[in-house]
Amino acid sequence: FTAKELVLRVELEAERVDIASKFSGRIRDVLVTEGEMVSEGQLLALLDSTEIEAQLREADAAVLQAREALNEARALLAQRKSELVLADQEMQRSETLGERGFASGETVDRRRSQRATAAASVASAEAGIARAKATIAAREATVERIRADLREYEIAVPVAGRIQYRLAEPGEVIAAGGKIATMLDLKRVYMTVYLPTRDAGRLAYGAEARLIFDAAP
Repeated sequence: FTAKELVLRVELEAERVDIASKFSGRIRDVLVTEGEMVSEGQLLALLDSTEIEAQLREADAAVLQAREALNEARALLAQRKSELVLADQEMQRSETLGERGFASGETVDRRRSQRATAAASVASAEAGIARAKATIAAREATVERIRADLREYEIAVPVAGRIQYRLAEPGEVIAAGGKIATMLDLKRVYMTVYLPTRDAGRLAYGAEARLIFDAAP
């Protein structure tokens, strides 16, 4: 075909990317303009992070509190072990005296009971240390989660391209998933060619074509 024989409708488009917020909140700033070329990772918008920063400080304080509780549990364990050593010595002394007839059976039984109580206290203190460590791990995980959420309050450009529309402005409150901007991924550009039905059957796969644009004939 020649240009006079076949007139086509051609659409050249780029892949559109919607940039949205993961969390709801008030927009503090939008750092791009419509038509601006942006690079991957460039900062696009900021959400007000006052509340989540307060949550992070609270979580950090909770971690410190849990670590102090672990130190107290370790000190308690050391005390309980000392008491167990003393109770064990007194029990052995009472048993020796009882075998020689210098201590009553009641005294020996009381020392044995005291020794068993001291051993149970040691086990309880050891369990307290395990609980304190678990509490620290849980609160540190909370800190990491909040820090990860805080990073989402700085919304970055996912791919290089051109900003098409700004859909939100500073001061607006958006919901989770609310769109802030739409951009075009210029690395993913495609062309759609529309052929009349009467001409489509006359073309073969792999056939060459020359496109003459109205704006650049």
